Amino acid sequence: GPNEVGVLRYAERDILGLWAGSWTGRLTAVVRDRQNTVKVGEFEKLELNGPGGVFVDGQYHILGQFQEGKVDGFGISESSDGTVYAGQYVKGLQNGWGVKKYDDGGQYIGEWENNMRHGKGTFQSSAEYPSVYEGEWVKDEIDGFGRLSFCDDAYESNRDAPPFEVGSYKGHFRKGKFHGDGVWAIVTGK
Repeated sequence: GPNEVGVLRYAERDILGLWAGSWTGRLTAVVRDRQNTVKVGEFEKLELNGPGGVFVDGQYHILGQFQEGKVDGFGISESSDGTVYAGQYVKGLQNGWGVKKYDDGGQYIGEWENNMRHGKGTFQSSAEYPSVYEGEWVKDEIDGFGRLSFCDDAYESNRDAPPFEVGSYKGHFRKGKFHGDGVWAIVTGK
């Protein structure tokens, strides 16, 4: 049939859209549910399928390429605390290469797997605790070979670290702690 424009109201959602033939087929629409979640984009069988966005009542939003209702491909998301992620998604999860800027000013650039830092990446902490880690990550923890550069006493709580003002450690880490062989370079200024 011809393209149609209309509004469909249901108990669980309202649909404002343009569709060809049956409304359960392909349509470009704005869908708002009763919890104030708004979905905008191309739909197929009432699931986002193509370019689109999801906006959850002041809490979260995501823009990107969708497949079967989940972002799949490149996407950009922002949560209510100000954390922003731009990068690759697979079936709604951060997977592949991406950048995340945290609400405290910290930033991670690198590889992701199932919404966790995993693979090679660089984390720069906020200005309050200035440090940079470049290296390997496993399931959201520093794990493997890497280099940690720091200043002041950002890592004072790590009892394996000597007191310092400026320095770096290049070596192995295990579950976020110094582990095995490594080289310290410390400038104490004293």
